[in-house]
Amino acid sequence: MRKTRWIALALALCMVLCLGACASAKSDIKTYSDARNGVAVVATALEVEGQTELYSYGSGFFVDTGDNGVQYLVTNYHVVSDYLDLGAGQLVQVETDDGDVLNVRLHLRVYLDKDNYIDAQVLDSNSVSDVAIVKLERPTDQRKPLALRAPDDSMVGSKVYAIGYPGAADSLAAVSQWGPNDSTFTTGSISRLVTEDGTTTPYVQIDAVISHGNSGGPLVDEKGTVLGINVMGVTTTYSDGAREVYYALNVSEAIALLKRNGIDYIDGTKTSGVSAGLIAAIAGGVAVVAVVIAAVAAAGKKKGGKANSEPPKMDDGVKREPSFPKTAEVPPVKPPVNPNDSGLRIQATSGALAGKRFMLRTDAQLILGRDSSHCNVVFPIKTPGVSNQHCAVWVEKGKVYIRDLSSSHGTFLPPGMRLSTSQSTELHVGDSFFLGSPTETFVVTRKGGV
Repeated sequence: MRKTRWIALALALCMVLCLGACASAKSDIKTYSDARNGVAVVATALEVEGQTELYSYGSGFFVDTGDNGVQYLVTNYHVVSDYLDLGAGQLVQVETDDGDVLNVRLHLRVYLDKDNYIDAQVLDSNSVSDVAIVKLERPTDQRKPLALRAPDDSMVGSKVYAIGYPGAADSLAAVSQWGPNDSTFTTGSISRLVTEDGTTTPYVQIDAVISHGNSGGPLVDEKGTVLGINVMGVTTTYSDGAREVYYALNVSEAIALLKRNGIDYIDGTKTSGVSAGLIAAIAGGVAVVAVVIAAVAAAGKKKGGKANSEPPKMDDGVKREPSFPKTAEVPPVKPPVNPNDSGLRIQATSGALAGKRFMLRTDAQLILGRDSSHCNVVFPIKTPGVSNQHCAVWVEKGKVYIRDLSSSHGTFLPPGMRLSTSQSTELHVGDSFFLGSPTETFVVTRKGGV
């Protein structure tokens, strides 16, 4: 009886020590090279009439601190935009060049290696700042969360590393397994912290090369802490010639989305190494485990018990495919489209959202304004002349309409006709309108051009 009591006490002590260690050590990432253990391939797969082939690729990194593994990734919005535009995993119909109608579905997958993937969905996104949160169907212990820290001016000039799977966007031959060791590093330094002209979107300008497929991957410091999300390279002309300049989205944009969705993440400003006391506690816990296991094993032998030679097999929830499809096994189809896509767009030609295009759906209005909780075309909060809910644009029976929503500074058609708040006005392809002043101008276009 006394032995049983001591064994129970030892087990309880072991559990306390291990739980304390687990609660303190949120991440195993200590250096930039460790950070690749938090990176994965984010891909879409096109299903046509029951047959599936891979469609597009990018990178992403895990951020949450769940007890049962990681389940949430951060990536770029443009990595998952095709998935969102094609019904977000819903079955839709597309027409082939021959006029046949096929059932099509675009799947979102996160690959842990080339044969293992977990289905996923987009939890939240911001198309303007180009960031999205992807949620796995179930947690996995095959990746680690990365700590996040918004960079400040003191970090300008410091060394950084862009991590991702650039070969994924170009050819399957460029990668072997799509595991952590197949991710690549490019090295550089922070040139400056900038804000996109006409918006409040913050970027980190770097001289580390970003290639196709790097999109959505992390930009990390020497300790493996994420400072930004790899986005793009831009050719810039200087007095001595043109050269490529590279940008990562400031990770503060991802932190804002995580907070909005109540997702716990590791604060990189507060993380530190494991203390000597914690190491001693873990070592003590391991020693207790060894003693208890030995005692239990001995007791089992005395009673004629037999230990299992193999641990029980567990379902890790990862779907498995034998390999990537080598060739397309589906009929040729036109590029997939959202079933509610009217084929019409509005494009900002100047102002805070200049260059951005927005789909006009047949089942919902576009609400333009500064209030992100009610608008789906969201302006920076301090945009002059734009109200919280400024105007609405929609398609009805193939026609485009616009109406002002009692905005303070008005919605106008050039050269200066102010729209009524009580009456809808029809627009045609090529027509433009502006919010408050000609600084914030949009034009009605068709998909793919004016």
